[in-house]
Amino acid sequence: MILLDVVAPLLLCAQTQPVQEKLTEVVVVGTQHFISDMPSGYTPAHLRVLLTKINPAALAVEAPSNVKNPWDFAPLELQWVTKPWADQRRLPLIPVGWNDQFYQLKVQNMMGAFQKAGKGEEYQKLENRFQVETAADIACENFNGEKSIDLWRQYHKALHELYGKDTPWETANSKIFDNLRNALREYRGKRVAIVFGAAHGYYLIDALSQEEGVKVLPCSSFFPLSAKEVADQTTPKDHLFALRLLNFGAVAPDKLDDLGKHLEVVKSAKEYAGDYELFRGKYLLQKGDFEGARAAFGIVVGLPDDLTSAFDGTSRLNEAGAIFMALALAREGKTADALAQVEGVLKKGAHSAPMKQWAEKLQEELRPKK
Repeated sequence: MILLDVVAPLLLCAQTQPVQEKLTEVVVVGTQHFISDMPSGYTPAHLRVLLTKINPAALAVEAPSNVKNPWDFAPLELQWVTKPWADQRRLPLIPVGWNDQFYQLKVQNMMGAFQKAGKGEEYQKLENRFQVETAADIACENFNGEKSIDLWRQYHKALHELYGKDTPWETANSKIFDNLRNALREYRGKRVAIVFGAAHGYYLIDALSQEEGVKVLPCSSFFPLSAKEVADQTTPKDHLFALRLLNFGAVAPDKLDDLGKHLEVVKSAKEYAGDYELFRGKYLLQKGDFEGARAAFGIVVGLPDDLTSAFDGTSRLNEAGAIFMALALAREGKTADALAQVEGVLKKGAHSAPMKQWAEKLQEELRPKK
């Protein structure tokens, strides 16, 4: 009886003690939106390794929540790296971004207010200093280190003080945080990775730090990332995506050399043979080797109609090859041959609306002016 008298109150006490709710852990991951170009120190593999180490139950991402199809508005990093990584693991992706169609106008109005208040020079000094301070912070570890995060924090604090009220950036981020707070309610007690452009990091970290039941884990606690881990997570498709710049205008000579190295890796991947020849042609065209470019494009033109580019998953390779063949001929001054090439594409019937529009625009440019 004496023992029971002692134990009973203890049992009663244990039953009446509230069970402490497990904290929701959040990790804010700052990204570069163009890591698909594989800049030194922050490639797609760096992000994959980092996300694997974080091991989240869900990811909150920079796709806007207030549009019909969020993924159409997602940055390249999200489309090409984060989303495929999460999809492969069947992890939920929660769009918590915000699309404000008037954002650029609001920024222009803010700049106008600076000029009107005689603060234009002060703003320019702030902007120049910030660009210099952040120029070296391009590696994944630096992007997610406290120094880089605080540089963004102090920069936007100075902008706020200069403007005298919340900037368009702060207003947009408040919308993002509202979305994020709502999303986290569904993942109480779990770990969530918040993957956003690095400029958003400080705002989300500071706001999350004030949330009850939330524990912010510093992204820096998941570093370092070893060279072997990064190499193991780098795929031939990363190198294919890194050739993106060849789709545009002139590329700087030093950057062209880097693209040549990516091209050599793609060459060894048989599944990308058609894309390799297409991008080899683009590369040689940039080099001024018209004959070599035409030879590469000729291989692509001869591919079957059912072969699409692994680069975007939609473009018909032989069609793209034909249009780039026309561009190569035009660069050589063979306008009539180039025009015939484009008209052949249009006569056959372009596979996609963007390809048709491109071919029609090129046709108009090549036609003799009256």
